[in-house]
Amino acid sequence: MTKLCSWRWVFCLVIAVLGAACTPSEKKTIRVAIGTQNATVNCATGGLLVRELDLLERYLPSEGPYKDVHYEIAWRDFSSGPPITAEMIAGNLDFGMMADFPAAMNGIASRRAGKPTLYIATLSGSAAGAGNGIVVPLDSPAHTVADLKGKRISVPFGSTAHGMLLRALSDVGLDPERDVTLVSQQPGEAEPALKAGTIDAHATFVPFAELFPFRGVARKIYDGATTQIPTSHGMLVRAAYAEDHPEVVVGLLRAVIEADRIVERDPERYSEVIEQVTGVDAEVAYMFHGPLGVQTRDVTLKPQVLRGLRVAADTLALLQRTNASLDVDRFADDRYLRQACEGVRREVRGAARAPREGAPHGPRRAHRGADRGAEARGAALGDRRDQGPVVREPGLGARGAPDARGRGPAAPGHVRARPAHGAEAPRRPGVVRREPGRRPRRLPVEGLRGDLGPRAARRRQAARRAQGPRRAGAAGQRPVTSPHAGAQRAMPTPATGAHESCFDRLIRARPQAPPTSSRSFENWVS
Repeated sequence: MTKLCSWRWVFCLVIAVLGAACTPSEKKTIRVAIGTQNATVNCATGGLLVRELDLLERYLPSEGPYKDVHYEIAWRDFSSGPPITAEMIAGNLDFGMMADFPAAMNGIASRRAGKPTLYIATLSGSAAGAGNGIVVPLDSPAHTVADLKGKRISVPFGSTAHGMLLRALSDVGLDPERDVTLVSQQPGEAEPALKAGTIDAHATFVPFAELFPFRGVARKIYDGATTQIPTSHGMLVRAAYAEDHPEVVVGLLRAVIEADRIVERDPERYSEVIEQVTGVDAEVAYMFHGPLGVQTRDVTLKPQVLRGLRVAADTLALLQRTNASLDVDRFADDRYLRQACEGVRREVRGAARAPREGAPHGPRRAHRGADRGAEARGAALGDRRDQGPVVREPGLGARGAPDARGRGPAAPGHVRARPAHGAEAPRRPGVVRREPGRRPRRLPVEGLRGDLGPRAARRRQAARRAQGPRRAGAAGQRPVTSPHAGAQRAMPTPATGAHESCFDRLIRARPQAPPTSSRSFENWVS
């Protein structure tokens, strides 16, 4: 009897061990906590649009050691950079987006606390320093920085506008400690204060230096481009987090690159998306994200970006805001960005080698599903107008509807747009026609004499260059059309009763006659 009971205990123990071994293990959870600034529109491609278009979920790793990982994604919005720095040092945030001046403070403070951070990518910036500025009430007698002596100036302390203000005051011989009164105030609080006249001036950053004059709240008296010191907004990550989860860092950077491509293709639509999310007027958002914007979107760490970080660190030391230095070469690290760009190149090359749908040969449509999903979400947020049937080639993708010849933009770094596969496009005389599965053949040409070979083509090109540029409407000549005409989407005017884009409203808002004062820029924006 005793022997039988012992065997029962052994049997129960084996069953318990096998049951524990067969129990599925819980998924590992990785936190991705990101601090961004929604109202700072040049951070949109790193925060707002990545979140609204669900781009991060698409590029987070899900293979190998990340196969059974559950990602806990948390987005937190801040009005300036210093609070993000505090949260990163406290361990509550893994990534942060801020300008160069708070980024330099972040690098110094985090290293002093023994929790170093890395500057891993740029979101947007200006080599001349444009984007920051100082504004005053409309009825203020001040027109220069020197006129602000003895005045009360508000600025978000620790922001890039704070650094610009300190440099601007020093340039005109004013002491920030004795000649003016500085108070800490966020842009959202500064707008009603400017209307009420409780402050004499406000130093601010993107986009408020343009937004307040656009709304008729204030008048700009100083632009950051006067300093000719580069300024930028970038992305930072905790060094320990990047070392533990490098693939997650690369995935976020790939999402940023994709958001940048999407905005480049249709800045008007996504300027309206930014307006819906943040309340910043689409016209002002377009000032920064349009093709001739105030700042430039570029994820790489250009020498100008590094110079801006060094100047910010030197400004902090010069004004005795810190007694520590910042090693910018060690602080700025582009290893993860290079891996993200290499991943994009591999994806594009793989898409180019794969066969196209329904055709034996030819490149496949790169990022077709990704573009379609992101654009569908963008259409749900903003107004989507008809773009025509467009196929995206490998590369940066199509940027609009094809023209009458089925061609799109030919700008460097971009790939031409083609009609969807199977659609018949008008054929031009004298052009080699390549069709999938067939040998290239030349179409017949009517009304032309001589050889159609490359020598004749070169002779015709030389003759056209010798004639000089054609003028639209000249006798015997056809009007000149831009080679990018097919890439630009037709924008109906308000006269037709159709949709009016933010770009149309921006042009319509400009004064008809140029200002006569020497301060033409201030008069224009006011």
